[in-house]
Amino acid sequence: MNDLDRVMATLPRYELEAMGLINNNVISNEAEEFYISYSNSRFSVSDYGCDTTALYVNETGQFLILRGDHRDGYAGLNFNEAIEYFYNHIEDAHKYSDHGRIYIFDEEANSLNCVAGGY
Repeated sequence: MNDLDRVMATLPRYELEAMGLINNNVISNEAEEFYISYSNSRFSVSDYGCDTTALYVNETGQFLILRGDHRDGYAGLNFNEAIEYFYNHIEDAHKYSDHGRIYIFDEEANSLNCVAGGY
């Protein structure tokens, strides 16, 4: 156990959560192309208004976010099936979902620009 682990072991869980040192996301269906992330932490609920399930696309860096717990629906799916599942449940898409848009870094302006594209 290193020094940081020893210090963290002495702190109450709520302090670790408040400092962002505990990530309550549950990662499943981890594959080369994507992973599924479910979060029902109080931070997720306060930031997003509900629990969320995100399909993260490695190729584009997009988070395709659905409101609610969709882990069972994504279970065992390959990448194309996961994309299809997301769009079959588009009525549950969260307003922060990146579907249909990607972010391109403009080095000259030193900023991110949102453009149409991706999944």
